[in-house]
Amino acid sequence: MKLTLEPDEHPQAGIVMNLPVYKYGMPHATLAERRANIIGWATSIFRMNDLMADILDERIAELDTEIYDGNEVSDKTLMYDADDRRDGIQPDGPAFQAAKRINIFGHDWTMVIHSQPTFEARLNKRDSQIVAFAGVGTSLLLALLAWLYVHDRMRIHSLLQQNRHLSGRMFSMQEEERRTLSRELHDEIGQWLTAIHFQVKTISRIAGNTSPIHTSVQIINKSTAKMHEMIHRMVKSLRPATLDAHGLMDGLRELEMQWRQAYPGIACEFVLEGDLNGLNDDLNITLYRLVQEALSNTAKHAQASRVSVKLRRAPGKTPDTGAILLSVEDDGIGFDPDQPSKGVGLIGMQEWVIAAGGKFDLYSKQGQGIRINCKLPI
Repeated sequence: MKLTLEPDEHPQAGIVMNLPVYKYGMPHATLAERRANIIGWATSIFRMNDLMADILDERIAELDTEIYDGNEVSDKTLMYDADDRRDGIQPDGPAFQAAKRINIFGHDWTMVIHSQPTFEARLNKRDSQIVAFAGVGTSLLLALLAWLYVHDRMRIHSLLQQNRHLSGRMFSMQEEERRTLSRELHDEIGQWLTAIHFQVKTISRIAGNTSPIHTSVQIINKSTAKMHEMIHRMVKSLRPATLDAHGLMDGLRELEMQWRQAYPGIACEFVLEGDLNGLNDDLNITLYRLVQEALSNTAKHAQASRVSVKLRRAPGKTPDTGAILLSVEDDGIGFDPDQPSKGVGLIGMQEWVIAAGGKFDLYSKQGQGIRINCKLPI
């Protein structure tokens, strides 16, 4: 193709390579997913004469190299010609000529190499293998470029795997800290508040209702009760005791009940399917946090009248394999996923899913609510 900036006189053929860039962690396996999650393109432009001058050494100027786009050798497919005179494959052409087809990243190219008169004058036909070696050498060079590309992708994949592992460890450490803090709040401070409440009752009984101390005792008693209620809420928020004691399903049912009481104006559909107990602790807390955060986002930002939470276990080939599928959908105001978001709730959900080796999909438009789909391996 002719590049836009090429001059009209003696233009070079060119190659424009466009590589899509997708939102971090978002899926792009299907056409619909690629269209929904693309954020831009990385573009590289190659001018064939300049590119080949860097690849081919000046010492092989005695060989004429031609490169064609595809398998057809013709004027319209010619991309590069070292001597600016297309020869193609000629029955009675140069003493030495060879053609080789190369496939790079799914695209076919044809390379044709001819010997020049100066080359033929110095060599006899016993040296014809040199021409083939030159073609193979150039092919190996192009193959090396392809290998470097694949190697870089493998290296990036390895770094992403390491990042996922570190994120998982970080989330596990955070949850352990939450568990420890929850236990200390419940056991230590809770016991002290209970002791204060008992002493206040004793003082109140000794002083009697007519004593001036009675009013102060009542104030202390009410303050202690409020503190106890506040700590109880903090303990539940830090680490749901039902989740640890009875499993994921009971923990989510309790979360559902609390949410309905807090937001009676939003209709809530809660569907749990399959055996969701017996999962490992990391997966339990990840699912619980995902549902908790999704419902919190709905209450704070969505301005919705309805929210639906569906969680089910998809069976695998064996009892200990399969996946957990989570879907949260509301009919709120929605938003444009391509615009920067000030909140961190959705980003945190996405990071939880990626750290667990799962897949996170987000669909939303202005005025059309939001739908979140998560798939986590068991």
